[in-house]
Amino acid sequence: MKSGIDVDPHRQEFCGLVHDDPIGEDRISPAFVAQSWSGEPHHAEPDRHDGLFRAAVDKPSQVCRPYAVAICRLLAEGRTYLALHRPVPTRGGGS
Repeated sequence: MKSGIDVDPHRQEFCGLVHDDPIGEDRISPAFVAQSWSGEPHHAEPDRHDGLFRAAVDKPSQVCRPYAVAICRLLAEGRTYLALHRPVPTRGGGS
């Protein structure tokens, strides 16, 4: 999404991978965070996205999409992989 924010590649920090299946096409996307950036946030793709809004990492808004909630969870819990729309496999085969 184009947001009007520029982040120096050297200021990006990898925070995890997110497995997503939004329309029946599996994809694994890297997630990055940045402590500083330049520019003024603005909604530059109104034909593709609903808009920009701030979300608290530890308690994302109910209007956040599942993908954004997953990224917030990665940041808050410190995990490096999160599967969306997938059941967690059980070990052992017991009932």
